[in-house]
Amino acid sequence: MPEVNAKDNEYLIEVIRDSLEGFSGRIADEEAGASTFLENQVMVIDGVEVNVARFAMLTGGDTLPDTPTFVAIGGVPEGKVAQWTGVIRLRGANMSAAMFR
Repeated sequence: MPEVNAKDNEYLIEVIRDSLEGFSGRIADEEAGASTFLENQVMVIDGVEVNVARFAMLTGGDTLPDTPTFVAIGGVPEGKVAQWTGVIRLRGANMSAAMFR
């Protein structure tokens, strides 16, 4: 995996999904293990463009974050606040998306 500047409490995972719902579910599953989503970058690994999501591990006193909701740019889920905006690779194409909590 490409070198990415990360702090000691941060880690990266590769996320390959065909839908925004699938991507959201994978991020939520990872967060359920006591971490929080920080960002996603589209990177080339072994000649293939993939999502590389960065997470921070939660410490003993931290609470799990609200479940993330990813939407295409322009969509705003009611009662949610934007936490991240960027690019996600789905079905071989890049799309602009935002994550709300």
